[in-house]
Amino acid sequence: LDVSISGTYLTGVTSVNFGYGIDVIQVNTNTDGIVARIRITDTTAAGPRDVSVTTSGGTAVEGWGFTVLAPPAIDSVSPSQGGQGQTLDVSISGSYFAGDASVSFGSGITVNSVTVEGSAVILANITIDGSAALGARDVTVTTPGGEITEPDIFTVLAMPAISSVSPSVGAQGQTLVVTITGSDLGEVTSVSFGPGITVNSLTVNSPTQITVEISIRSTATIGDRTVSVGTPVGRESLPGGFAVTIPAPIIDELTQVSGRQGETFELIITGSLFTDATEVSLGEGITVESFTVDSDTQITAQVTIAGNAAAGPRDITVVTPETSGTLT
Repeated sequence: LDVSISGTYLTGVTSVNFGYGIDVIQVNTNTDGIVARIRITDTTAAGPRDVSVTTSGGTAVEGWGFTVLAPPAIDSVSPSQGGQGQTLDVSISGSYFAGDASVSFGSGITVNSVTVEGSAVILANITIDGSAALGARDVTVTTPGGEITEPDIFTVLAMPAISSVSPSVGAQGQTLVVTITGSDLGEVTSVSFGPGITVNSLTVNSPTQITVEISIRSTATIGDRTVSVGTPVGRESLPGGFAVTIPAPIIDELTQVSGRQGETFELIITGSLFTDATEVSLGEGITVESFTVDSDTQITAQVTIAGNAAAGPRDITVVTPETSGTLT
């Protein structure tokens, strides 16, 4: 590089010296002083140097007038991976990061800011484009002392996506197996259904499907839930992907399992969650004249079968304000 040296009485220069490892190739004098063309070898020791100029009138020395900068070195990048569409802070560790620095992660990754936190640490805020190519990337750091590229030290991963949850409804107190389908689910390490729902187990079946067993607490809040999946590069969510409901009535037994056309009889229904029952139904042609909720586990109903009711098996349903339960 060409180095300008300003001062007084610089005419008639016979030598310019920057110390060991720096060759002075050419010296030119102009109206502003001296321009020395120098070559710094790649083994030259880094650090400040004295610069001396010799003329017929003597030698002048500028202590630490010039500094040799070492080229940067990269040791590690943390985190070493990011997902498509993410914006994140990446810490680059190494050496000789002093001075202004620029950082590159390759095509599809925008470096929003670079902060040199010391000679050994650079903090880069990056945004990975949603369509950035997947796979390993080189990271390049450029400083006044040079440039270093560390190959394959950062990886772009696909962010997971949820397309469906089945079943998408569960009742308070229920334990059930739920299948989540989507894309790029192969690296999923956690799943959340929100407060009051515990994920007991997680199985990654394929990049497009995972299976979880969940337990819904009896006190879990009723309503829609956001289902989210987590991978090493972040989380993705499906708002309203699951809903918690009040548990439906369960019918276990009937005191009478058949009746004749035109018959009126008392029918006792046993099961659970009958407390808030508002209706009992046995289908077309069968009238429930009245019913009494004896307890949470028993209902007594007065039933009349029409003379022209169709013969054959019937479903019986117990209805509550929020849901219903049927015995087929």
